[in-house]
Amino acid sequence: TSSLKAGVYALEGSILASESKSYEYASPHAGWAEASPQDWQQAMEECLTRLSTKPDLLHQIEVIAFTGQMHTAVLLDADLKPLDPTILWLDRRAATETSQLQAAFQMPPYQLNSTYTLPKLFWMSKHLPDVIHNARYLLWPKDYLRFLVTGEIFTDITEPGGAALLNWESMEWAKERLVYIGLNSEILPPILQPEDEAGSLLPQVAERFNINPQAKVIAGAGDVLALISSAPPA
Repeated sequence: TSSLKAGVYALEGSILASESKSYEYASPHAGWAEASPQDWQQAMEECLTRLSTKPDLLHQIEVIAFTGQMHTAVLLDADLKPLDPTILWLDRRAATETSQLQAAFQMPPYQLNSTYTLPKLFWMSKHLPDVIHNARYLLWPKDYLRFLVTGEIFTDITEPGGAALLNWESMEWAKERLVYIGLNSEILPPILQPEDEAGSLLPQVAERFNINPQAKVIAGAGDVLALISSAPPA
């Protein structure tokens, strides 16, 4: 939300190197919070540039994964460019839309509240219809950063749950909820498991930052699962 962090780990889990870059978000009205995906991209490139100065460090990388804030929708247009605004998880403008969705789908609060993606998209469909009309892909922050280095459009199973867009019985997209708020369900990306392969590094990315071009890129997961599953071995 407030910074990007890049870490390089040894196979046993020790940290070999890390870099970070801070940025701010905008709050044009009380309770609003908006981000710039371009800030995330610039921060990632700065961190990778710094890490690439360490001799052979990134050239030894075997696996690359991403994690990050959940609930924040990154909408891409037909040219694969982010559409403004990118509304952050902590934004609270969609309280009315949350109540409407609760009444329509009878979802418990732990599956739907105003931090989640669906009510924010509902707000946008009412107040920013041109943005919704131009949206061709729906991603989340870590998926967008992974897309920048692979060119591939995917998400993992944690994001649909954090978006209030997961059918918990079938573990597939609850497309009817997106249709209910006036969006085309074709914007939804394929769902992977966190450990699944999610494309390969673009050659220009591997060359620019001296990263092992054979490194495996996996889907990764939202921050909550990443936090509870990343404890070092005892």
